Amino acid sequence: MKKIILASWLVAGILFQATAQNPQAKDAYKKAYSAFQGQKYDKAADLLKIAIDESPDFFHAVQMMAETQKRLGNERLVQKYYEQAVTLNPQETSILYNLSNSYLKTGNPEKAKSTLKRLLAVHPGHVKAKRKLASLGDSIDTNLGEGVASTEKSAGISSSTGLSTAQKNKAIQYANKGISSYNMKLFKDATTYFEEALKINDTPNIRALAGRAYLHINQPQKAIPHLENAVQKEFESGEYHYYLAEAYSQAGQSGAASKHKKIAAANGFAGSGEKFNSVARGFYNQGVEFASKKQYTQAVGAFQRAIEADPNQARYYYNLAYSLYGLKRYEESQEALITTLELEPTFYRAQRMSGDMYFDNKKYKKALTAYADAKRNGDTSVEINNYIGYCYENLGDFKKALASFRIALEMEPDNFMNHYYVANMLHRLNRYSDAIAEYEKTLTLNPDHKATLLNMVGLLGTVGKFERALELGFHLIELDPNDGESYFSVGYVYGEMGDPSNRDKYKRKAKSLGYNPEFWHLH
Repeated sequence: MKKIILASWLVAGILFQATAQNPQAKDAYKKAYSAFQGQKYDKAADLLKIAIDESPDFFHAVQMMAETQKRLGNERLVQKYYEQAVTLNPQETSILYNLSNSYLKTGNPEKAKSTLKRLLAVHPGHVKAKRKLASLGDSIDTNLGEGVASTEKSAGISSSTGLSTAQKNKAIQYANKGISSYNMKLFKDATTYFEEALKINDTPNIRALAGRAYLHINQPQKAIPHLENAVQKEFESGEYHYYLAEAYSQAGQSGAASKHKKIAAANGFAGSGEKFNSVARGFYNQGVEFASKKQYTQAVGAFQRAIEADPNQARYYYNLAYSLYGLKRYEESQEALITTLELEPTFYRAQRMSGDMYFDNKKYKKALTAYADAKRNGDTSVEINNYIGYCYENLGDFKKALASFRIALEMEPDNFMNHYYVANMLHRLNRYSDAIAEYEKTLTLNPDHKATLLNMVGLLGTVGKFERALELGFHLIELDPNDGESYFSVGYVYGEMGDPSNRDKYKRKAKSLGYNPEFWHLH
């Protein structure tokens, strides 16, 4: 999305750490930085791959790759690069926290919990990590509409006999992981966990859950044995017969499907369960596969066919919007988002994406409305508060922007960029002493953050704190001796000190390096 957002974690040593890498890695990283700023995430990913291949220990390139893949919606790759970033910098709490979120999104709550515990070992006072760990507890229970409850009873384990406590706990663990994955629509992962649970404890409930998961990924031949086993053990369960009928229908066996639908109806379960439109689901899965490979033209075609087969699924339109956006077909993408929200008015991811589009087109009032809707409908992320802050900032309402950025800071106090955003708004409101204090907190967390250093040099020079201003200015020059802006900032301080000789010296150096603005400005 926005240029401001890039600064939020990437500028953490952006081009400064790059100087420690080989020239090819440094050059690729610089170009990736520019591509990310321009929202050219595909290009950024390709360039970052070059930088990482050239310098596998290039932490900031790996970190930026994780965030780039997040923008592209490739959660598995997000996880891969966060894991690599943690290996390179095991003390970075923001990376550990983001990795825990990624594990939750991909159906690995146990890994999420262990990562949060690792974070708390580094920073015992991390409030968000404590809250998230407490919310996870010993099991995950995320019943989401078509999903299923994550309990011993739902897995049928509590009634089992002949299991040791360790075996029972292991079976419950696998079942709960499967249920969590199912509820997050990670159906392939769900089948893996359910199969592991069945190796320990074969119950009809787990069989039925596995069968339903296979139905979602269009594998009726694998679903049928599980569901047949379930109905053999619980013949009077109309629900099991209903899903078995769906499996036979997907497999093209209409006679068997009709038979089990009648049994389901006779046992009080007639058409009230999940709907599996195999044709639509097949096209949808194709679209997801194409989109994951950035083949957006093919993805659009697949999602359109899925919609033709089943026009009432909000997520089909949402993914169509995503793919159209990837092709820069913005008006069509917005239309698909409108339909998404007509079908599911509280779909906050669609509202957030709509906000991104409005923001990119500088329609900040509309973007603000969309982001506010997303927040109201359940987007509890740090980013949504920052996005709202960006809108207010661009609308010139710095007080409201400050309020939104403060919420993000309270949620994630260890993210140096949250301090930076708050400091910038204080700066714009001419609350200089408060701004300086907040900038100092930013530098405590990241001493090499260029934008903060530049802002501090200028502000300290303005308020007459020349010693600290020059200290930071010379640090900027040490970080990158070829950056003309750093020399210009030092020249600005000397000018405020009434030292024209050094002022002109440093400004000439800035000009020789291609930097010659008429005045210092806030970054």
